[in-house]
Amino acid sequence: MKKLFDEKLARESRGLRMVRQSILAVAAVHFALAAMSGYRAWVQVQDLRIHLADEILGPGSRIEVDVKTSGRNPVTVALEAVQGKSVLALASVIAPDNGNGFYDPRSQRRKFIAVMTPTILKQLVNGQLLLRARAEGRSQFLRIPPPTVVVQSTFLSLTEATHADVARADDDTMCIAAKIGLPCG
Repeated sequence: MKKLFDEKLARESRGLRMVRQSILAVAAVHFALAAMSGYRAWVQVQDLRIHLADEILGPGSRIEVDVKTSGRNPVTVALEAVQGKSVLALASVIAPDNGNGFYDPRSQRRKFIAVMTPTILKQLVNGQLLLRARAEGRSQFLRIPPPTVVVQSTFLSLTEATHADVARADDDTMCIAAKIGLPCG
């Protein structure tokens, strides 16, 4: 026995069925992208590291900071030197986003280098030094993510030029210390 709504009143045309299926396919792709993008908005800083060229920092020493972000939003990365209660900002950089953060799932990696120049060293004293790198993302979904902080302990020697202890430079070369304003030998 047939019931009232067992049969469709009108059959769906082939063209209309193709349009419906393509809309469903596009919607499925967008839902998958939204799930990935939501996670990247929540976890904006994936990795943050401090690399030291020398164990004891001195004139001309290089401090490299490496950050890997989700690419969804710009991330501000700052490097600070902490001695006792004083905090000295050494460098700051903004890791850019991917432009269209919702659709572009690639991560962004940025490196920057801070050099211990004489002007920086005048503000510090010999002894233990804490290097602190801090990466801060932007607000997403009415939530500001907590900053990612990496701290590395090292020593500072104002007299020991570990990175620039070239005695003399040849005529056609320039010692590293001269590049930052220190005398070469």
